[in-house]
Amino acid sequence: MSKKQSQAVILEGTRFDSICAAAAYLKTDPSCIQWALKNSKDRKYKGLTIKYEDALLEQAAIDNLENRKTERTLKRKAKLHKKADGKRCPVFCETLNKTFKDIKSAAKFAKVSGYTLSTKTETSGMFVDKAGNVYKRLKPMKQRTNKVYPNTGVEVKIERPQGYTRAVTPKETTSESKPVMIDNNPVTVLQNNAISHIKNGDYISAEKFLTALKVISNK
Repeated sequence: MSKKQSQAVILEGTRFDSICAAAAYLKTDPSCIQWALKNSKDRKYKGLTIKYEDALLEQAAIDNLENRKTERTLKRKAKLHKKADGKRCPVFCETLNKTFKDIKSAAKFAKVSGYTLSTKTETSGMFVDKAGNVYKRLKPMKQRTNKVYPNTGVEVKIERPQGYTRAVTPKETTSESKPVMIDNNPVTVLQNNAISHIKNGDYISAEKFLTALKVISNK
């Protein structure tokens, strides 16, 4: 029996002289008990509390678990940070000899949108803000689509009011376009015009169409 397997353990309040003895009691393999003692955060094996009898050995096992947890957390954060850095596009301001870590921070300094600075530095090779500062991207734009951005120059041509939102024309999402049928029937035309004027509150004009409609209906 190895030294590790001869360590006394406490299983659900009952002392066993060794890991093998506890495993025999549970009718399982000793390696399963060893794994639980090294990896169980709540110090349990199949719902039963388990720990080393030696307090120092037990504390060392708990500390090791915490250290491994911290190490995993640091590795995960480092991986996410590296991934984020890979997506960032640094921007260099030639005028001020200053490098911004990404488009967002450079755009905030230049007082323009990230879209403006990003597209202009890509299509025009640079962007010039109101103060005359020249910005250049240090990474090419990643093409996720086949969209081609037009070259609109190195400066902002149109001043948009703060809070301006570009209007988007809604598109129909029908599976197939259907031809629009126009009814040129005189009665229908008069009815539609009358309804339209009524909706707009123009009752005088609506009355004219209703009168004409009455004349046609009496023929």
